Amino acid sequence: MLTHWIVLSDVNKKRAGVVALIGVGLGAYFEETGTSFADLRTAFAAGYPSVMAPILERAAARGEIEPDAVTARMADLPFDLIRHEMLMTRRPVAKATIEEIVDTIFLPLVARAVTLSHERARGPRRRSAGPRGR
Repeated sequence: MLTHWIVLSDVNKKRAGVVALIGVGLGAYFEETGTSFADLRTAFAAGYPSVMAPILERAAARGEIEPDAVTARMADLPFDLIRHEMLMTRRPVAKATIEEIVDTIFLPLVARAVTLSHERARGPRRRSAGPRGR
């Protein structure tokens, strides 16, 4: 899914500086207001469409995934990892890191979710008696 890499690279370019500034200034704010990064994320995301929704819909239309197999948390994971990397390093995320997030974390996770979905749909496996069961 090349689209994932392109979208994460775009987020990386546009938001790295902002994320660094946010990380520096928020400690006191969170202490004073009793809020958290999760509350801030919810406020920023309000009213914006999901970037992943159309990507996952196109993948489903191509038969690459089953929409019900990918949870909201799974769909958010690539962006959560990019945001975390930006906050921890206060720098744009390296291309190699974006590729690792997509190729070694997100895509295998989605593939496993699809496999589990297929296994659940087939129901429990029956074990053959085999040589030991006779």
